[in-house]
Amino acid sequence: LNRRTMEALISVGAFESFGLSRQQLMENIETIYSYAQRHAERKVTGQTSLFAFAAAENGQDDQAAFGEQIAWRGPEAEYDEGTTQRMEKELLGFYVTSHPLDRVQETLPLMATHELGQLKGLSDGTTIQVAGLITNVTHRLTRKNKPMLIGQLEDLSGRAEFVAFSEALETYGDELAAGQTVVLEVTFSIRGDDSYSLVVESAKLVDDVTILDLYFNRPPRFEEVDMIRNVLGKLRGEDPVIINWPGDDTKLVVGKQFWVNSEKAEAVFNQQMADQLPVTAKRRSA
Repeated sequence: LNRRTMEALISVGAFESFGLSRQQLMENIETIYSYAQRHAERKVTGQTSLFAFAAAENGQDDQAAFGEQIAWRGPEAEYDEGTTQRMEKELLGFYVTSHPLDRVQETLPLMATHELGQLKGLSDGTTIQVAGLITNVTHRLTRKNKPMLIGQLEDLSGRAEFVAFSEALETYGDELAAGQTVVLEVTFSIRGDDSYSLVVESAKLVDDVTILDLYFNRPPRFEEVDMIRNVLGKLRGEDPVIINWPGDDTKLVVGKQFWVNSEKAEAVFNQQMADQLPVTAKRRSA
């Protein structure tokens, strides 16, 4: 193995059986590589070392003996999750240890009006909201020599191509980068070959999304449901609303037409209407 191959194997977790973190293995790559070269040379010449004899006497395998012969330096902690995911994706083309969407798998569908695996059949020009991970992007120029971007968005149901033209790219360029988990407002565009694309109108990082949970203290009466609907309608915004039913784990995601400014809505429900409605509002990040 050359050094580059060894670095790649460490990055994707091929040496996890040694009981050392990828970060520590990478920190000691020079020592490991030198040891591996010497070990290979000894095997070719039929030589061995006192360490190998001692390991054999104690019933150790080469792996255990290897670990004892190196004075490890550097942090024992593993790379953070994002770094591990990035290395695996770059080298293997897919994720092994974890997926970037794992941490938002419960809330991601709440931020979208449609899942990517269920877009066929939409009418041309329909405005929808989708959410997912941007897996790759390509920058190009239009015929008028203006910048544009073509990317792939992936959610838990599938993937789809999206396009961002110069105006959207100028405003949301930082959000429209590979590796970002985003919520996109897009226009569904049908092509002549029966395929489709999503034209970006706006973009927001999932980490910047705030969800408003409404917790009922008891089943609401009809007139109370009507009051809640009116409050939501007057506080329109970009934050999803989830109704949590009392007594069980039932959750109801309200339609996008009732999404709110969560800060204002929380204050209204908990202060102005606390005596009128059997509900408590709580804001949380996605």
